Amino acid sequence: MATGTSLPHCSVVASHIFQHKWQKELSEFTSITDIDDPCNGLLLYKPVEWAFDRAKICVEVKSGNRMTFRLLDEDLRKTLLADKACRLRDERGGGNNRTKEEENLLMTFGDLDKQPLKFPEGTVMRPSKRLLGLHAVAARKAAQVREPLRRIEEVAYDTSDDETTKNAITILQWRKEVALGGPVSVSHRPFGNAILTCHL
Repeated sequence: MATGTSLPHCSVVASHIFQHKWQKELSEFTSITDIDDPCNGLLLYKPVEWAFDRAKICVEVKSGNRMTFRLLDEDLRKTLLADKACRLRDERGGGNNRTKEEENLLMTFGDLDKQPLKFPEGTVMRPSKRLLGLHAVAARKAAQVREPLRRIEEVAYDTSDDETTKNAITILQWRKEVALGGPVSVSHRPFGNAILTCHL
């Protein structure tokens, strides 16, 4: 959706938008009953999934059904995605060589910033805009705690025409709870601790 490169299955992973660490709040803030619901997933290149899970990147949802990545960690801006993929593979004992598909992939995390998500033609199943909004609110807050001297702009989340819009008002409650240090458990790291830091 973002790199414009066809990547092998071993290089992509299904990432939860509303994350496992928030599972206790699933029924309160969403209308889904299964954390593994397809509308709660994004198929991401592994370094992007790594950043998404750690509040270093999120997805902004703008009017007109436009979705774009937003980089929240400036330290990653010049890091090549393929280089980070190699480091992640190496940490898992899979070697640090680029795959054939990555050889000419020169995109950095900074190149993802404001990059529109392009869904394959004919795709009907899309990620929930509201769930992306919940993730974005929490990710932005965690990023602000991580970099207190840099003002991080609010992230757009247009939930109109979303299948879960009936709960949209609770995004405001979610924002309030995140600001107070919730709704994540202290047992979850590093994202959870980053949010909780502002509460202590």
